[in-house]
Amino acid sequence: MRNASQTNDDPTNPTPSDPTPASGTSTSEAAQATKVRPWTALLEAAIENEVLPRLCGTWSRPAAHSIDRSQPSETDLTLFVGFILEDDLDHARALADGLTVRGVSRHDLLHNLLGAAAKRLGEFWDQDRCDIAVVSLGMIRLNQILRDTADHAVEAPLMRDFGRSALITPAPGETHNFGVVVLDDLFTRAGWQVDTPSRVTSAGLLVLAKRNWYDLVGISVSAERFLRSLPATIRSLRRAACNPALVVLVGGQAFNAHPERAQFIGADGFAPDAETALIIAHKLFAKTTQGVKVAKN
Repeated sequence: MRNASQTNDDPTNPTPSDPTPASGTSTSEAAQATKVRPWTALLEAAIENEVLPRLCGTWSRPAAHSIDRSQPSETDLTLFVGFILEDDLDHARALADGLTVRGVSRHDLLHNLLGAAAKRLGEFWDQDRCDIAVVSLGMIRLNQILRDTADHAVEAPLMRDFGRSALITPAPGETHNFGVVVLDDLFTRAGWQVDTPSRVTSAGLLVLAKRNWYDLVGISVSAERFLRSLPATIRSLRRAACNPALVVLVGGQAFNAHPERAQFIGADGFAPDAETALIIAHKLFAKTTQGVKVAKN
């Protein structure tokens, strides 16, 4: 770029650096016209290509490359995580609602936005970009968004079977229950009757197991330190449960890298995600509870 001291050899082709303004234009106006504002072009492009098409429900021009509008994009995820960290729930809800209007399914909203945001928060913690307090608050906000979006979803279950009941809970002492909320949503929509105590002690779990018939107990564990007491808790649950064929399924960060731990602590199975948990639960339910429900009568 030429500086203001340079001159133009061709008087018929003035450049923006020409100190002589065009006829009828002041020097200050000419200077303003030559200012470059990169963010202005970006903002205009974002409004034209992102905001307006979403408001109108269609694209104003064909994209240069194919974009899957039925999935949350990386930009959507980055913005959403930023809103969660800043405690800006209004914008976080608006973004989630906008994705639903755009055609993103409930399943993809749960796993590719909310679940991905939870994973991103965990990565920030592992990378020392956030402390545990910030991550914990973020998970609480994600839980709230999850429950808010459930109010707008179609709540008809995929199949209705009131014979299947589950107790899904974080491990005693565990404070992170986002995975439990996701499981609650999925199992309920699949026709299960689900109890999800937010925080419970080992003694509290035993009381619930004694008072209620559960076909399945699902336990989510994020921190490894909560594994130590689980073997005794699971043994006590089996002894106290109304159902002699109680199925115990575990999952969470503490098992993801070491799924063999499920067997060591006395569980019937491990699930790395909510969908797998539902599939395993159905298989174990069919295998272990056939004919046992007669004991309830």
